[in-house]
Amino acid sequence: MNIERLETMVQFLCTITTDEVFKHLKLWGFTVHHELSETKRYAVRQGTTLDRPLVVCHADTVLSSSAYIYDDQTGIVVSSELDDRLGIAIMLCLLSEGIDVSCLVCDNEETGQTTAKQFAKETDLIPVWMTEFDRRGIDVVCYEFETPILCSLLEHCGMTLGKGSFSDISSLECLGVIGFNVGVGYHKEHSLKCHANLNHTLDNVSLWLEFYNWLSGVRLAHEQRPMYKSSTRYDAWEFQERYTSKILDNPRVDDWDDDIFDSLELCDHCGNYCDAETMCEFSGGSVCECCIVDIKGVK
Repeated sequence: MNIERLETMVQFLCTITTDEVFKHLKLWGFTVHHELSETKRYAVRQGTTLDRPLVVCHADTVLSSSAYIYDDQTGIVVSSELDDRLGIAIMLCLLSEGIDVSCLVCDNEETGQTTAKQFAKETDLIPVWMTEFDRRGIDVVCYEFETPILCSLLEHCGMTLGKGSFSDISSLECLGVIGFNVGVGYHKEHSLKCHANLNHTLDNVSLWLEFYNWLSGVRLAHEQRPMYKSSTRYDAWEFQERYTSKILDNPRVDDWDDDIFDSLELCDHCGNYCDAETMCEFSGGSVCECCIVDIKGVK
């Protein structure tokens, strides 16, 4: 996968509506289920067999803005739709390169009502494990699937572990296999300055491919999390509060929701300490991605 092919796909997906995404998925060999129902709609493309690894993304976004900017010098793309159109772009590029996986594109993830639940009720797929490409930054999160063995496997392939709250795969525990969400490099999601360095995106996809090439034929089983623990009962409200993401009612372009980084570097432009792995060279100095976006004149 090269950056030019990826960026072309990202631009296309970030400048169309969610309805149009599902229409185009049919052209790429997906079957759209419940096409006229936004509360149930999802798209599936089966691999060569029912038991291939399952790659998951979601098509819905928060702001639905068609604004798009790409800087081919730094590899940075700016679009509020990167969460999770960047994930779908990766999925489609993998398919175009012959990576044998089954694919699921969900709807309504951003409201915590992912249609992955509907897929789980109806699917005949029996994947050996699951990956989602829907994560800020460049770490990997496992949610309720996390075990020492899974963490060891991911770290063996060079991935960095983080912590997360919810994405589509959180609703797919009933499939009985592990899942993990791979960081695809975007930052400032749910804002007009959401951006990603596609070079970092490709680096993490390369690590994922190491995992795939190593374990694509191995079933990694998972025991579903119980709804009740000891004497503690999770009611529906508490469960949603604990496991779902929240949409910003009034997104601000300067809202950051960063993880706590182990390695920080001083930005020569704004003077803030930022994640060292996301810094860019600019005018002889080291500049954070946020400042690159500002310098390039994004409003």
